[in-house]
Formats: sequence, structure tokens, C-alpha cells
Amino acid sequence: MNINNSIELARIEGEIDVIRVLYDASLINAVECESRLGTSVGQFGALFRAGAVDSKFNYGLALSISNAVEDLNAKLCENRPDAEIFWTMRNEGKPGEDYPVVEDIIAKSLKIQDDARINEIRKDKELRVMVEGWHTCVDDDGYSTYNAEIEFEIGEGANTIQEALALVEKFHKETVETNQNHYDGHDPLPGYYSPRLFTVYNPIGDPLFAGFWQYDKQAYVVPEPLTDAAYHELHDKKARLNKELPENQRADNYDTCRQIRDEIVQIELKLVTSDFWTTVNDFPGDAVIGDFTESVKKFNAQSATPLAPDRLTELQLSSGHLSGISPSLHSANIKELFQPITALNEDTPASGTSIMEEEVMEADSGIHERAHNRARYN
Repeated sequence: MNINNSIELARIEGEIDVIRVLYDASLINAVECESRLGTSVGQFGALFRAGAVDSKFNYGLALSISNAVEDLNAKLCENRPDAEIFWTMRNEGKPGEDYPVVEDIIAKSLKIQDDARINEIRKDKELRVMVEGWHTCVDDDGYSTYNAEIEFEIGEGANTIQEALALVEKFHKETVETNQNHYDGHDPLPGYYSPRLFTVYNPIGDPLFAGFWQYDKQAYVVPEPLTDAAYHELHDKKARLNKELPENQRADNYDTCRQIRDEIVQIELKLVTSDFWTTVNDFPGDAVIGDFTESVKKFNAQSATPLAPDRLTELQLSSGHLSGISPSLHSANIKELFQPITALNEDTPASGTSIMEEEVMEADSGIHERAHNRARYN
């Protein structure tokens, strides 16, 4: 429990009480009352989003503030039909709840605080690791599910590539364990996460290299640069997809647009990774880079650990929701390592994704071209 949060919440509670007394005594009119109340509610909302409701005591203060806001809001609406309806903690409740459950709010607040702490640690790290994939969510009706595409940072950052790859290994293990609790023997349940790829960035946001998950193995990093032929083939494929994207946008093929966009991103990251292999020796003895070749070799040699039970893997493969067999590291054909990783249930209706249809835009020059001229951050 953060005492400063308690003091701030108590201050807001007292402030709203004073505003109510002034309004009841006609010392301020409805317009000024609404303005002052809006300021207090804004401060309350900012504290809530920062994780201030981190104890039962603070929950009680937040509940008292919410009740006071609603009571004063109701009085304002009596005299001003167009009065603004202000946010309160009631808005955070689940369907059927008057207010959110205290345990849920405390857990959410503590996570917000922990995330803020981790972000501060990440600021001083040389490398950051982002993961992209599909998360099974509950639809608004409370019964059906959909798969939302989400991206988030894992771990506390890293100072070497070895540490960055260790974060991915840890994330993979934790995801395997978590998914066991979100699977009913046949289908993924809400909370199930199917990672697709990870990207390692430097502190100024340039992608250095990426790794890709296969259905039966830890994520892997391509163990050598692309051949010239494979490199140009991916460039040509990206150009074709960029031409197809606006055509599908005009036809309102939202799901196809999303798949094209996803494939373009994967192609760009494959090109970025190949570029990194060709430039990594430019930094001999660099403590951040270390022995990249050896690090990748050890990472790719991790024992296979399915992200899902065998039955789920069979269902995904038979229904075409996942494709690509985990490649041999000694394969003679490097292109085998670049087969598309199709996301879990990517035929989900577009209305059920976290990427809004109107946000699916034609790709710009892309992360590959932007990374091509990247500068080292020292």
C-alpha cells in the first residue's frame, strides 16, 4: 500500500465534498460546479489508471469518491439536461456488477505499479524484446471468444544478446505453463496466448533481429544470412503484397488485409535478421553483441517444448490454423527456415481483433528499409 496514494485520494474526496457544499449553498452555479467537478474527476481517473487503488483502504476511498461524483452529477443533470456524465469506478465493473470487485482492482493496480517499475529498469538497458501473437479473449456477449493480435514487451530488458534470448526462453516456458490453465482439452480458453514472433530492439527502437515460433519448438533465429536469391525473392514478394493490400482494402476484405499486413511484417523482420547476420561482425568485441553465432546456436538447440497439449496441436494442424514443421538446423535449403508462421485461428472475423479495420493501411517503406540505415546507440 502506498500512503501517498491514500493521501491524494482523501484530498480529492474532500475537494468534491467542498464543491458539493458550495453548489448546495448556491455559492457557485452549475457551470462552475461542473467545471470544478470535472477537474477533480480527472485527477481521480489519473490516480486510478496509475494503480493508486492498491489496498482495501484505498478501494474504500475510491468507492466513496465514486459515490460522491455520481450524487453531485445527478444534481447537475436536474438543472442541466446536457450536463456531462463523469467517469467513476462503476465504469470499470464487469457486466452485472455495480462496482468492480475489490480483489480485482487491487490486483490490477499492483500490476500497473509493477509494470511502471519494470519500465524504469528498461530505460537503462541496451536491448528490449517485443513479442507478437494471438490472445484468446471473451467477446462482449460474455460467452463467445475471439483472437486478438497483441504485441508487448517481455522481461526487464537486457544488456547482451545472450540475456535477450534468455528472456525469450523464460517467456516461452511461462507461456507453456500458463496455457495449460487455458485449454479445455479441445479448444483454447480465454487467456490462451499463441506467440508468433519476437523482435530484439536497441534503445532507440531499431530492430536488430527477430525470431519465429514453430508449433512444436522454442522460437528460433535463422542461423545464417539469406542467400542473395532468397533475399531478393522476399523483396519481390513484399512488393506483390503491397500491391494486393489496397485492392483488398477497396473490396473491404478486412481479414485478408490483416493477413497481408502480418505477412509483410514477417518478411521485413526476416530481411532485418539477415542484414544483422551480415553486419554483426562490424562490432568485434562488443559486449552487447558478444558471440552472436554461438548464442543463436545455443538458443536454437533448446529442447522442443510444445506451447499447447498434443491434442490442440493436432487440431490446429488438421484445421490449417498452424503451418510449418520445425526446421532442421542443418537444412541445406535456407528458405525452409522462412516458411510463414500462420497464427492461431487467423480466420477469426475482423470485428474480433484488436487491430481496427480502418487501421489496416498500405505499408510504408517498412521496418526493413528504416533499419537498413540504423545507427548504433552508445
